[in-house]
Amino acid sequence: FIEELKKQTGRNFEFLKKVKIEASPEVTNGGCIVQTNYGEVDARVEQRIDSLWAAFQENMPKVKPVVKVAG
Repeated sequence: FIEELKKQTGRNFEFLKKVKIEASPEVTNGGCIVQTNYGEVDARVEQRIDSLWAAFQENMPKVKPVVKVAG
């Protein structure tokens, strides 16, 4: 991947020489988990959807439910 990136961009990515890319059955297509000495970023699709949904719910206006009385 990194070699192809070098070819496409014409840039040298020396800082990526220690990067290791591994496939994992825990990560679906379109997602990734980045682990560094400084921490971990979980960018799996499911996590991104969960974060988006939580932010959506948090920012929705709070309204009282309307109750209709028959009669």
